[in-house]
Amino acid sequence: MTVVIETESRPVRLGRRPQPRPSGVSRALSSHARSTRAVAGSLALAAVLGVGMAAPADARDGGEYPSKSDVKKAREAVTQGEADVASVRAELALAAQRLEAAQIEAAKAAEKYNGALYRAQQARKDAKAAQKAADDAADELEARRASYVDVVTASYQMAPELSTLGALADAGQSSADTSSTDDATSTGIDDSSLLTGSSTGDSGLDTLLSTMATVQSTREAMDRKVQEITATSTVAKVTARQATRAAERAARLAAKARTARDAAQAAQDSAAAEASSVAQRRDALIARLAVLQKTSVRVARERQEALEAEARREARQAARQAAREAARKAARQAARQKAAAQAAAQAAQSSSSSSSSSGSSSSSSSSSGSSSSSSSSSGSSSSSSSGGSSTSASGVAAVLAFARAQIGEPYVWAAAGPDSWDCSGLTMMAWAQAGVSLAHYTVAQYEETTHISMSQLQPGDLLFWGTSSDPSSIYHVAIYAGNGMMIHAPHTGDVVKEVSMYEWTLPNFFGRP
Repeated sequence: MTVVIETESRPVRLGRRPQPRPSGVSRALSSHARSTRAVAGSLALAAVLGVGMAAPADARDGGEYPSKSDVKKAREAVTQGEADVASVRAELALAAQRLEAAQIEAAKAAEKYNGALYRAQQARKDAKAAQKAADDAADELEARRASYVDVVTASYQMAPELSTLGALADAGQSSADTSSTDDATSTGIDDSSLLTGSSTGDSGLDTLLSTMATVQSTREAMDRKVQEITATSTVAKVTARQATRAAERAARLAAKARTARDAAQAAQDSAAAEASSVAQRRDALIARLAVLQKTSVRVARERQEALEAEARREARQAARQAAREAARKAARQAARQKAAAQAAAQAAQSSSSSSSSSGSSSSSSSSSGSSSSSSSSSGSSSSSSSGGSSTSASGVAAVLAFARAQIGEPYVWAAAGPDSWDCSGLTMMAWAQAGVSLAHYTVAQYEETTHISMSQLQPGDLLFWGTSSDPSSIYHVAIYAGNGMMIHAPHTGDVVKEVSMYEWTLPNFFGRP
């Protein structure tokens, strides 16, 4: 019986054929032992993969068994099997990339919502302040109007007397006109009481002048009140308009925040769906690997996970090496700049010394002062370049202790504790333990920190990830824990963890609260 294996689309058929002579078979096997072993393996693989193979040449036709054609086709089948393994692994990598891309989009959407919420909160604060200013201006306007009413009322009550005094002043009279006695009496004003004095009449004139001054002062006071009311009314109108605009802006930003919230939820749902799809596809691909590698699914999974772990380890090493090289480059650049500054200072000092030869002592003193100043400047520059921070060591320890206490708690977008966190919510609350206030928004947190470089990192510093060199593109933040480690809330479906800062793509922004 000879088994003939054909293509997968046709069933395997069994056919009876003449048996070759034993002596011929022995000669064929002895001359092609290695080829026979290769074909045997290839036939087994072909049976698993469903790859068809042609029937061996008929011994009666003088062909050898297996033929060269058989060996070639078997080797091609093996090669095809290896290519399938590579393609499966490539698809696994692509699936992981799709999942990571979905997670990044979800993180960006979540931080966009945090930003919209942050701006809406700021707008509400501005609107509240503007409304208070408008209310204060309105109260002041009302008070000034009430004061003006009091002045007008007093002026009205004094009107008869003030009118008479004004008439007297306009006429230039120095004594009362007897003909006006009846009129004055009818108004209740006794002119003699105003003009009576010594024999020379000086006292009466003084009283008249004093009263006229009062009249003038009253008029001026009323004019000032009118001007104050006009100015206060203008301020009240302006502040009222500002309050209205601030309230409208707050309403618009609140609406944008709600839209951003819905978009963030949609992005989270999409990432969760992608994660489920990738997980299912991964299981199917690993099962395919198990078939191709002729092993169990468990072993295939362990092999794949080991390969992926090794790839991550190599990626971390490469990222760490790149970071070290960047730090060395930055250090060399800083050293060159420092040397250039020192050379310029020495040249300036030498020039100053040669131009003032008669005042060598003074020059020496000046040089010493310049050197001291240069040293101070250098120290200041060094302090500045190291990203000096006023936070104490105990404060940083409190930050890290708080962050580590949250390890294992789930990521929930827009959450800031107590049992779930997003990235900026965790950093905000961790730094609150040191008395430092940060916004619940990655971009704002970067703006609120002292910007430093990777080579200047110290425990407690913040690591930021952005999609470009523009800080407005920042979408993720973590706390640097020292020794190349970081604490962060990664993404939906994950938990707060402490991992290598090289575990993922390298951060491209750094800040010290």
